[in-house]
Amino acid sequence: MISAVFTAILKSGREEFNAQYALAKKQFPALEAESFSNFLQITLDPLVVKVHSTNPEAAVAVAQAGYEVGLELVAQRLVGAQARHPWIQRLWEEGLPVALTHVMAAPREVIGALSNAAHQLGTVPGARPQDWLGILTRLAPLAESPETFLKAGQVAAWRCGLAHYRESALSVADTLPPELALAALTMPETSNGYPASHAPDISTWPEIRQRLQDGRWTRGLGNNGRGHSNGRDPSTSRLIRRTGAFRGFGGLFPEPPRLVVAQDQLYVRSGNDGWLLTADAFGATFHRATPEELAAARPQIPQVPAGVEVPADIGPVTSVARLDHTVAITGALTHAVLLYAVPGHGGEDDAP
Repeated sequence: MISAVFTAILKSGREEFNAQYALAKKQFPALEAESFSNFLQITLDPLVVKVHSTNPEAAVAVAQAGYEVGLELVAQRLVGAQARHPWIQRLWEEGLPVALTHVMAAPREVIGALSNAAHQLGTVPGARPQDWLGILTRLAPLAESPETFLKAGQVAAWRCGLAHYRESALSVADTLPPELALAALTMPETSNGYPASHAPDISTWPEIRQRLQDGRWTRGLGNNGRGHSNGRDPSTSRLIRRTGAFRGFGGLFPEPPRLVVAQDQLYVRSGNDGWLLTADAFGATFHRATPEELAAARPQIPQVPAGVEVPADIGPVTSVARLDHTVAITGALTHAVLLYAVPGHGGEDDAP
């Protein structure tokens, strides 16, 4: 049953709410009244009640924003019993209440942006939405405004696997207070944050920021920002990640992929399809390539560079791509792309 507080808000704005629902029903014919009613009761009502208990005057705006965003989420089956993943639901239940100050200050912007980020993290293979939610709980009380909170959340999303955010996240981090930027880049190790012994000192931020900029394959926070070599030969390229999988097992590739390069960008072809592959120390993401992009991309000579050790289980090497910071390799017996850090571009630190 919906609370008295939320019921009163729905009644007072009945005409507007009904109009929004009718419009959404036209746009999304699959929208089900029962599913949306469950969303209002189970997901939005507790948030409205919490807001009302903190600041009654903000409850209407939060209810309106939550209703509007929720219509689209339910229609696309992104929340509720039929949701394709649980992370938007978890955000509403765990993340938004912790960030209540920012939700009340800018409900539409905060709820919409965080729901979109949770969706991306929930659908990108290898991304870490649970870690992102943990970082959000640390960012909320540190951020002075909804704008800085959302910027820090974007940096945290990069940290948790959305590699295509790399350049924008670095730019955004430059606009944040050092404490907030570091919090966005540091993984939570306990439910209440991280032990003091693992928290980088604010004074190290310029060094960490430079290391992140210079080394695509560094996490920047190893050994409290000082880094270490782990005894590895600095002239060898370290295997950082295998990414990609067979379509029959939930991946993208119908057949073992091949690599092509255009304008220092790495593309992956499999069958008649192609993707732009963006990768760094925090994750790897694939984005559908346009026919024009694929037409401009060319294979490189499939010669494995010196200092790169290729696992035997991938079979004969089928393609090799060398960028300034990365060597990528594919094999005849795997649907994965192997990514190696070029010496001088990170990969030496083992920060979580």
